[in-house]
Amino acid sequence: MATQTLTQPMRTNLLRFSLRLDSITAGLSGLFLIAAAQPLVEFLGVGAPWMMITGGIIFLLYAADLWWIASREPINRSLALAVIVVNALWVLGSAAILFTNVLPLTSGGWWAVAIVADLVAIIAGLQFYGWWKSR
Repeated sequence: MATQTLTQPMRTNLLRFSLRLDSITAGLSGLFLIAAAQPLVEFLGVGAPWMMITGGIIFLLYAADLWWIASREPINRSLALAVIVVNALWVLGSAAILFTNVLPLTSGGWWAVAIVADLVAIIAGLQFYGWWKSR
């Protein structure tokens, strides 16, 4: 019994870390979207500044939710799995945007979407591995 108590927190460390990493990156992204709305619209080639600001606010709320999920003891595995699914959907949506040309992205915008999707995929992979190991 004592062994399980001692090893249980170690098994959730990667999941907690990856959720917090996701929270921090989402929060920083939200602040960036709000602070640089006009230049981002010009760089990406899509939308209007109010869309970037709205997206930034949504990112900040999402970041707060992620931090809350990561702070629970124990971490709610269902909520963590929902986060993983949301991140996977983000990556798939980004791929759809890139390969269908549904948005008139600039070349810089195309690369920005691709790089962000790659980073989200890495975080989702860490989260999934941590989620899997925490069972």
